[in-house]
Amino acid sequence: MRFTSLLPLFAALLISGCGEKAANDVAIKEASEEAVDFDALKRRRDALRYQVNESEPYSGWAKRMYFDSEQIADLVSFKDGKLNGLATQWYRNGQKKSETTYQDGESVSQRSWPSNGRESH
Repeated sequence: MRFTSLLPLFAALLISGCGEKAANDVAIKEASEEAVDFDALKRRRDALRYQVNESEPYSGWAKRMYFDSEQIADLVSFKDGKLNGLATQWYRNGQKKSETTYQDGESVSQRSWPSNGRESH
């Protein structure tokens, strides 16, 4: 009898956890669709990243793909030519490798996962 009263709580926790992951997956998909090729961004003497033939430092998403597949290797966010926000790397098999948060070009936090999927800090 007690177990049945806890069942709705477990269901709610499961659904909310899955919803967060699904929302994160959608955000990553949208960012990767709008991202420019990272290698197309050029670093100038001021150490900022620019798109070719642009005078303003780049703001937005950039990505690198594994050369022989459709798998994203890196997805990074820039603001005014500097890394700013989330930078994510994936293994070739699609598992997340690391997440680094940048603020004004400086790393402020990092999480990483070995290829077996267990998180390390």
